[in-house]
Amino acid sequence: MSVTQFQPNDAALAAHLMTEEAVADLPFTSMKKMDEDHARISGDNRALVSNVSKLHGLTEIGDAMEGDEDAAREIIQAAQEYKADPAGYTDKVFGDDAPEIAAEESAPAPTAAAPAPAPAATPEPAGEPTSNPASFAFVAPEAEVQMIPRPASTLFQGIGSTYSSELIPTAKWLTPKPKMAAPDKDFMFNGYACSVMALAIEERKNVIATGDPGCGKTEFFKQFGAQIGLPVHKIPMDGSLSRAEIIGSFRQVATPNGSETPFVLGKIPRLIQQPCIIVLDEIDQADPDIMYMLHSVLEGEGLVIQEEGGTPIERHPHCYIVATANTKGRGSDNGLTHTRFEMSEATRDRFPYWLNFTFMEPGMEADTINAKTGLAHALCVKMVDVATRIRTAYNTGSLSQTCSLRQMLDVAPMAKKFASRGDEVGLALGMEAVMVGRANPDDGRTIREFIKTAVAVDLNTTEI
Repeated sequence: MSVTQFQPNDAALAAHLMTEEAVADLPFTSMKKMDEDHARISGDNRALVSNVSKLHGLTEIGDAMEGDEDAAREIIQAAQEYKADPAGYTDKVFGDDAPEIAAEESAPAPTAAAPAPAPAATPEPAGEPTSNPASFAFVAPEAEVQMIPRPASTLFQGIGSTYSSELIPTAKWLTPKPKMAAPDKDFMFNGYACSVMALAIEERKNVIATGDPGCGKTEFFKQFGAQIGLPVHKIPMDGSLSRAEIIGSFRQVATPNGSETPFVLGKIPRLIQQPCIIVLDEIDQADPDIMYMLHSVLEGEGLVIQEEGGTPIERHPHCYIVATANTKGRGSDNGLTHTRFEMSEATRDRFPYWLNFTFMEPGMEADTINAKTGLAHALCVKMVDVATRIRTAYNTGSLSQTCSLRQMLDVAPMAKKFASRGDEVGLALGMEAVMVGRANPDDGRTIREFIKTAVAVDLNTTEI
């Protein structure tokens, strides 16, 4: 079926016919129930037709009254094929153009030609020195991708049936594919978060993820990028990088003829020229002056390097910007997470989509630890119990530290090391090293009590 056969009005009529035929087969119980069923079925069918239409380049559904029934029937057939096998139908539509997703490792890039040299500085009249030598970094990298929709069910583990048929933009590299981190096969995705990210990519909007330290915000973006085929670059915004490192600065460099002082681009202007996902990590700790400079980037307009005579750095159309924060930019509710600066409303307003992250449901978290580490599932359940108690105490202000999944993954090898003293004792000793060891004395005593309750091992009387 060709793209030209998918017209907005025909697609609308297809969804209408599917709904009317489905409703006609329902037994009548009451008008209220009939109306509810009609609304539900209509919504499901419009979503299905919309998804299959996007594969054929149609982004909107029109007016059913203006549709052609023969064309609508063909769209219904396509929708039924897609529903039965989303991945197979997608491959059928795109053929060899379908992107390779989530390979264990990126295929090695073919040998590329040497990068083009930087453009020479404009010659100046004889006898007049060049004020600013030619910059190293003002050559836009040649990297291009095509974003192709694929069903979420083929990409993301754990998203559930609600989001499984949603189409997610994925990258087909038209130039050599850069090296990327291999995806985590055990990572469990949140369907709603994936859906928001898909829309953000389509609309080129920025996304910010907020939540307690260690709840998986950055890891979500990293794994999302790995699954859709885009490299993910994390930039710490907590003050560990200077303005020169983030934006750029003049730097003295040695040359065959002595030395020069070109303007060398920082991380942001280098990365925005490439197809990628940029994670502004802990943006609620960022210097407002730096964020002000990035406002034009967040609006999709790129950067202007004033130090280089107003040189523009364009943002690549497939460069997507996301951020993480432990707060909403105003400090935490429990007063334990402090921000160096208050995030301005102008910056907050440039992130229209906000995702609120929480820790995984305990059962899922225990399953994840078991899958990643091989630690006995029963011990994983007990460890998650301790972590949940720590997190609850942290959120109420009773503890000054929380407990991340990363910490529990670090406990597992320690628990195995000490398992010869008994499984529970080994687990308790692992938590002593990872969770209690980093705590202040008061918090440490509280965490030991949590361990005693959940694991039945008293670390105050156990030989350590």
